[in-house]
Amino acid sequence: MKPLYCSRPDKLEHPDTVLYEIYMLRFAAAQLDQNKTDKDAWVYLESFLLHFRNLIEFLGRKSRRDKDPKDLGVETMCRHLAEDDLKCLREQGGQLFEQYERVDGSISQYLAHCTEARVVNKQWHVDGMYDQIEPFLKQLEDCLKPSNNFSSLMKRVPPVVFEGPLFASATTSTNTASGVQPIVRPDTLE
Repeated sequence: MKPLYCSRPDKLEHPDTVLYEIYMLRFAAAQLDQNKTDKDAWVYLESFLLHFRNLIEFLGRKSRRDKDPKDLGVETMCRHLAEDDLKCLREQGGQLFEQYERVDGSISQYLAHCTEARVVNKQWHVDGMYDQIEPFLKQLEDCLKPSNNFSSLMKRVPPVVFEGPLFASATTSTNTASGVQPIVRPDTLE
């Protein structure tokens, strides 16, 4: 049997790292907006949450960069922005970080190693989360220029326009005979 090796595209410069996060968040969001099998939806939900968390940390988590100067943050990557714009990005990114990471049932807890928190049923308002962060992604895209090699490896993923409200869950523990419904559009429930 032939071995299987996989890798992300090369990120030759720091802006490539952030742009990769943006493009993969958008790609996962777009996939969740389509009808998928349960397992496909779970994979895309976890990918969406991972890239969302990485981006809100980039925008709003300051204390970690104080301890590890190698961590990239909006203030190091977008120095050429007007001071007020940078401050606004930082503050609003910090609000998203507090909302999704400094709470019980955070994204990190949801994606964590095998813990008791993994069996808690959590519905993620994917389109609402996406709508909260997309304005910042647009600002970041305007601020960051990809390397030529990265641009040839990974094409820009445009912003997502959702067809309607979208909630998703990857909880696999259930006591019902019907199984888990990973994607729920409230307007389709009767």
